[in-house]
Amino acid sequence: MGPFWFIQAEIQTERQRILLLDTSKSPVESIRAGGRYDFIVEHDVKELGAHTLVCTALYNDGDGERKYLPQFFKFIVSNPLSVRTKIYLCGFAFQTEYNMFLSAVRVHAVKVG
Repeated sequence: MGPFWFIQAEIQTERQRILLLDTSKSPVESIRAGGRYDFIVEHDVKELGAHTLVCTALYNDGDGERKYLPQFFKFIVSNPLSVRTKIYLCGFAFQTEYNMFLSAVRVHAVKVG
């Protein structure tokens, strides 16, 4: 039987640390050399500013030496984009209040008036 792996993921902000995943109560039994352990975490981001997602693996190697492997993913959270859209069809105005998810945005200069 190979070493047990303890995996943790936490989000860190200027004000707090929030643990998103901790496998210490049910450790991952084995990850082969060059292998990986995939997981999904969810967190509602409510704080603006610098954030760091820290993913850490902790295990004992074949010699019994404790190994600690952290990875840091830094990102900035800014105010969300709010979009209100009006679409005119055959002279009728349709206004949506639904959430919109944008994959790309193009801005064109338009002469008004």
